[in-house]
Amino acid sequence: MHKKTILNVILGASLSLGASVVAMAVTPVSDKPLSAILQSVEKQGTVSSVERERNRWEVLVCQRRGSCSELYLDPVTGKELRRQREASFDRLPPADAKPLSAIVAALEQRNLGNIVEIDFDDRVWEIDVLPEEGRRLELYVDPVSGAITRCRGGAGCPAI
Repeated sequence: MHKKTILNVILGASLSLGASVVAMAVTPVSDKPLSAILQSVEKQGTVSSVERERNRWEVLVCQRRGSCSELYLDPVTGKELRRQREASFDRLPPADAKPLSAIVAALEQRNLGNIVEIDFDDRVWEIDVLPEEGRRLELYVDPVSGAITRCRGGAGCPAI
């Protein structure tokens, strides 16, 4: 009987250790906050679009209209993986606009979901958010005040 108890304790400890190892193997590495990634990119110019593609962020940053670079960034570290020159003649946010990193930081604090795409279009930031539950939200954010002016997506929209 004593041998059985010792065997059960060893077996239980082994299973527990095995479960811990498996849990560590499948625990995802968390992404760096998008606001922190954008803050480092903004030192290079004005961000005009951001998109999450597979395992990277694609960020279009412009020194001036027509002279831009598409940066491919690691979402975990924020490090640049590669860059490609782009000639974008899209309108850029106004000179008195809040930094996009500050706008994104404010949205991150509201815990609306994961930001998956940002575009400056029609003089507003269009920001797509995927909540944990519910439909995709499309937020329209004033670039100067940082206020959400409109939301599409139904019940998951924050109060404006």
